[in-house]
Amino acid sequence: MDRRQVRVFGNRFGELFNDAVVSAAGVAGTYLRWRWRSAGVIVLPVHAGDIALVPAYRYLIGDVSLSFPAGRSTPAKPCARPPSGSCAKRLAASTQMLGEVYAETGLIESSCAVVRVDVRAAVMARPEAMESVAAPRWLSSGDTRQAIVSGEIRCGLTLAALALYLASPVGHQPAGLER
Repeated sequence: MDRRQVRVFGNRFGELFNDAVVSAAGVAGTYLRWRWRSAGVIVLPVHAGDIALVPAYRYLIGDVSLSFPAGRSTPAKPCARPPSGSCAKRLAASTQMLGEVYAETGLIESSCAVVRVDVRAAVMARPEAMESVAAPRWLSSGDTRQAIVSGEIRCGLTLAALALYLASPVGHQPAGLER
């Protein structure tokens, strides 16, 4: 498919394009896509087989959804690198890059790195100073399965990161989730 970039919007977070495209069959059209300004990272905290998810109110669904901590990296702190700050060294026993996921391969061009972080203790980090984010919940494999079935976990990126975690080498799978 041939493509000519047509930028229609941009801000400090990213750029929106409505590209002029020609398909393999020779049909002309347009294709909408979003590109984040910086790489994404999803952190999968693990302690003694439990995983931490953050309850956050999501305005678009009008409800709380459990998701893994996520954000954007900066050029000085690439997402594929293990955390290196003194706080991270105190909390993280090890890190492992599990892979990359895409929020929507038909619309969002940028990927998110998924990083497993084995923490030394199931800490209860302070939530952001926003009322929409609460303290993390540590879930066992059974609790995680139930949260998926009940719809508490609805974020596609969180579900994709969880799939990468479950597909990781046998020594890294939580008991009870691998079915």
